[in-house]
Formats: sequence, C-alpha cells, structure tokens
Amino acid sequence: MKKANIFKTTLLYGALGLAGILSSFGGLASTSNVNDKTPPQQKEKILERVAEEGQRNADAMTTCIHINNALQQYARDNENNPTGKYPPDLQTLIDEGYMHEWPKNPYAKGNPGVFLRMHQIDLGNFMPGGIIYHPYKHPLTSSDGLSAYYLGVYGAAPKPPISLFGPKLFVPKEFKDIPGGLLILVSTTPTSSSNPNPLYLGVK
Repeated sequence: MKKANIFKTTLLYGALGLAGILSSFGGLASTSNVNDKTPPQQKEKILERVAEEGQRNADAMTTCIHINNALQQYARDNENNPTGKYPPDLQTLIDEGYMHEWPKNPYAKGNPGVFLRMHQIDLGNFMPGGIIYHPYKHPLTSSDGLSAYYLGVYGAAPKPPISLFGPKLFVPKEFKDIPGGLLILVSTTPTSSSNPNPLYLGVK
C-alpha cells in the first residue's frame, strides 16, 4: 500500500522538552512547598505526591504520543479517502483496529469523579486525562477532506485558557477558546501548501 505524503507532527511542550517538564514538576513543587523548616514527615509526603503527579503526567503524555502514532498509521492507510486521511474521531481508531481500547486514565486513582479510561472529550470541556482531538480541513491543502488536526491531553487540573502562537499560524475557530491545562499538544499544521513542515507553537 502506498504511503501517504503526510505532514510531520510537532510535539509541543512549551519551551521545554518532555524531560524538562517532568523535572520542573519536581523542582517547582519542592522549592515552593518544601524548605529547611518543613517537618521531615511532611516533607516526605510532599515529595511522594510530587513524584506521583510527575508519573501520572508522564503516562498521560506517553498515551497522547501513542495515539498520534496511530493517527499517522491511519493516514498512511487512507491517503485517497475522499473524506480525508484523518478519522473524524478517535473512536474510529478503535473500531478499525488502530487501537485496541481506550487506555487507562492515570488520574482516576483516588478521584471518584474521573473516568477509569481516558477518552475523547468535547472542545470546551475539561476532564483529568481527557483527550482533545480536532481534525479539520487546512486551507493550505488541496484535499477536500480532513487534512490536519490538533491533539492534546489534559493534566490533573484546569488552568487559564491556553495561548497558541507562531508565524502564519492557522487555528480553527473551534479550538481557540478551549480551557487550559493541556500537558502536551500535537499539531500537523503546515506553513504553506508547498512546505508541509510543522509550526513550532507555544502552549502557555
């Protein structure tokens, strides 16, 4: 089967890489909540909580990367699909065998209101471990179908709305006002029809 000439994707961790984000979780929490006057028992609990949060975030981001890989395989197999090379939703990846099942939600333990499995949520909503997927037709592509997407995953808590920035950035209007709290954002946005390189956006 001929492989599609797909856009490369960009993993967006703000100005930090994955390792930088995880190390910053520990650094920020330890410096802001732990000092020389912190009782040893309390210090130990704080550091344990920081380590657990870092692991949950790492698991959520890893899941997002795996889903992105499944989307790219789907695109290679659907190069000539008239509705677009990307699926309309993530459930399609499960229905067609690109994913076995929805992954376990790393934020579910100890949080009764959080679903046990990660799943796609609607734009504008927030759920720890919730996955944002927004496929769309990019105006710079010749395809009439879904030719680009944004993919992200939420962490443990919502934050102020995210700000996306970059040169010649095209952001679908539905995606501009989603709540903050994304740990990672993947984009297949090209800079031009003849230059399918990804934009390096910022998430803040």
